[in-house]
Amino acid sequence: KQRSLLEVLETFKSARPSLGLFLGSIAPRLQPRFYSISSSHTVSPGRIHVTCAVVKDLTPGGRVHQGVCSTWLQKSGALSSKLPIAAPIFTRHSSFKPPRDPMVPLVMIGPGTGIAPFRGFLQYREYLADSGVKLGPAYLFFGCRDRCKDFIYEKELRAWEASQIVLTSLHVAFSREGKKKDYVQHHLTSQGKELWPFLQSGYTYVCGDAKKMAKDVHAALVEIAKDHGGFAHTEAEEFWSDLHKSGRYLRDVW
Repeated sequence: KQRSLLEVLETFKSARPSLGLFLGSIAPRLQPRFYSISSSHTVSPGRIHVTCAVVKDLTPGGRVHQGVCSTWLQKSGALSSKLPIAAPIFTRHSSFKPPRDPMVPLVMIGPGTGIAPFRGFLQYREYLADSGVKLGPAYLFFGCRDRCKDFIYEKELRAWEASQIVLTSLHVAFSREGKKKDYVQHHLTSQGKELWPFLQSGYTYVCGDAKKMAKDVHAALVEIAKDHGGFAHTEAEEFWSDLHKSGRYLRDVW
């Protein structure tokens, strides 16, 4: 992890930056924080939901680091106060959205807060189903540490799965409940045979951590293409590359 300027100065006592350099290092304008919208306008018109994890961890120097935006949201009273809390917010265009044809199969992979856009997808599918529109199959792979602590939106997800219309199948990986760590990629691999036809004909979405999860999920998808599509490794990579270029393998990772 990167060290803050304060930690660098504490570690290297001989450092004596000029006042101008110091102020220029600590006072740049804060960059916007981007969050995936976790709601559908069909359910909450005029409102936007976000799914935010409060950032709080220990730096290499032993200092507690708190996320600027997530900590502000936590402490602002926005969740409990009846008074409006003001903050500058804007939306931007995104290609990370459901296909226009509701019959096209969906495979959604989003552990942790990566589930955010898929909650919006499923709300939209519920709206379509209630309107009498026929829907194609939809699979969701979600992961968290502990089902009792961070299985977010559990009631909604279970209800959608029970309908067998909005959500065909829900697979949840609990990474800290067993002797072996269980992640979404393990569930993808175990369901590879059933998923393969939908991976070929549908849209595949991945949302969440880019450092490890997205790489491990991609590797699992490549293995599925090899095991159930009869591809060599290079051919499997090309298969997913072609889907990405055609807009049917989309990733929103950070």
